[in-house]
Amino acid sequence: MNTIKYKKHISAVIQYIMVAMFIVSGILKMVKVSFYQDLLQDLHPVYQEYMVLLGVITFLIGVLLSFRRTFIYGFIIGLVFFGGTIAAHLQHGDIFVIQVIFVILLSVVSYLKYPSLFKN
Repeated sequence: MNTIKYKKHISAVIQYIMVAMFIVSGILKMVKVSFYQDLLQDLHPVYQEYMVLLGVITFLIGVLLSFRRTFIYGFIIGLVFFGGTIAAHLQHGDIFVIQVIFVILLSVVSYLKYPSLFKN
């Protein structure tokens, strides 16, 4: 019984950290902080034109992950989003380890909250 309690607490802590990260990152992209402008300029100049859209999507993922009823939608959109970021970083020869770590963390939280998603 204690193991179940610990799993719930661990998944909740990781979930809240990821939600905070998504929401803060989305807001910073929407207000076009220079850090993100430089990062996107290095990847591809066209990406700067879509910075607000990327911020809205990132913010939306954070909001969806924060509510129980919409968590699964946030999980799916988050995996798709990180798949796109991994592809963009691969295309330009950048390091994509951070994105892979977030995919793993998102998957671990989803598995701990909804193990039925990962069964046949």
